[in-house]
Amino acid sequence: MLMKISYEQMRILDLNAARYFEDRAAQHIARIFPERYKQLGQIKTRQLIREGIAKAGTYGIKAELPVTLFIDLMVSIDPEFDNLERMQWARAILEDKKFSGKSRMNIIYYKLPYKEKEAELQSAAKEQGAK
Repeated sequence: MLMKISYEQMRILDLNAARYFEDRAAQHIARIFPERYKQLGQIKTRQLIREGIAKAGTYGIKAELPVTLFIDLMVSIDPEFDNLERMQWARAILEDKKFSGKSRMNIIYYKLPYKEKEAELQSAAKEQGAK
């Protein structure tokens, strides 16, 4: 016997899955970024998570792990990290659809420490040149 699931039932299942992900993501942020979680509080953290889900979706990133990694960048760098001048290299990767969402996030996380060190060195060189 084949069961039919109505559109409304599917919508409710989707909402429950989204709430469950939001709960787990909030717990993750509280555990990994406790100070930032305290700053934001529960309501703003959940709002940031929902924004992160939507924003990651605009780049075609929809799977749970890559979305979580995207949200982690929003928490640890800036909610608008992908629009920061110093992060344009990451935006270029996000927009490169020839790789999966997971691959794009892995590439960003691989390059991030090197890019941050590079920016730090450039900043120090500018300060040295200004003296």
